[in-house]
Amino acid sequence: MGLTLKVLSNRLYLNNGTADPFNNALGTDITTDKHDTTAIAPGDMDGDGDMDIVAANYLVAFRLYLNDGVPDAAKTVSRSGTKLNGPYLCQSRGVSLEVDADAENIELVGFEASITLPPNTRVDFWLSNNGGARWYLARPGRAFTFPTTGADLRWKAELHSLSPALTPRVEQVELFNIIPGDMNIDSFVDMEDLLLTLQIMTGKGSGRKASLQNEVYDDGKISAQEALFIMQKISGDS
Repeated sequence: MGLTLKVLSNRLYLNNGTADPFNNALGTDITTDKHDTTAIAPGDMDGDGDMDIVAANYLVAFRLYLNDGVPDAAKTVSRSGTKLNGPYLCQSRGVSLEVDADAENIELVGFEASITLPPNTRVDFWLSNNGGARWYLARPGRAFTFPTTGADLRWKAELHSLSPALTPRVEQVELFNIIPGDMNIDSFVDMEDLLLTLQIMTGKGSGRKASLQNEVYDDGKISAQEALFIMQKISGDS
């Protein structure tokens, strides 16, 4: 494929498979649109198995050209593209309410999401710890650290697609405040956490379990390191 000069229609050029691949290639118009196109991206945008095209144009909106799968032997293509507002159509947005009304000093959070992505779609997730006053782009499956502490944890999702016929889906989102040393997940680091840690270390926990998501050194274990960290937190040394 190639691009023509300004204000001419975009054309399709077939590679002849030789060392001079476009020798005598005259090209065929793929549309009657005439724009100053600076880039094109081929791909199956609507999931029907046919190659479609997105054209990036100078000073005007991008355009999507859907392949209908019907050969045009007479070379009489006269279709016009679909206007896009940008590289992706932002089809919808969703914003959560406050995630944990009791949480304070939110700085480190865990973030997981289950999503379904049809071809040429994506979901952008944003997190806020100040009620939406400022949002930060975040990636599911990893912890996120805010630059400052806050007390109002929220998330939002932006659903994008190159095709008006396809949309991604957000199935489930899990967002939780991580407080290192808060082994019983009550939003505080105190003697209860130290007692629970010592009980588990000595095998006297009577079935009690501590939260591995809040263990300190990310090694998947509750050990003397956690106990030392909690004692330092309680005494104000850390």
